[in-house]
Amino acid sequence: MSERTAVEDWGVEINEISVYATGQGADWWAAAIAPWEISGHAVPVAATPQGFVWFLPAGEKDDATWMRDHITSHGVNPGCVKVKRQASVKVRLLRVRRNSAVAIDGG
Repeated sequence: MSERTAVEDWGVEINEISVYATGQGADWWAAAIAPWEISGHAVPVAATPQGFVWFLPAGEKDDATWMRDHITSHGVNPGCVKVKRQASVKVRLLRVRRNSAVAIDGG
């Protein structure tokens, strides 16, 4: 089996719900996500009334690691940002129960 070298194979998953809940780096994140969202670079993978979980494609794993470090350098809690393979990110359908997001597809 040959090694896969997709351009957008690695990226960062960021849980903005947690960013806003902690307040750490929230102002920076609110300003940073807008151009990524408008350009289509940020992919929403989960949505709730409180916010989104986003996937930001980065390319190589080293680039995704740099992006995670860049985001956390602006005060975002490291627990809110994960380096992931794009193939491992599932778009989750959510419903809201008592102000909390619950995955309804088992994802």
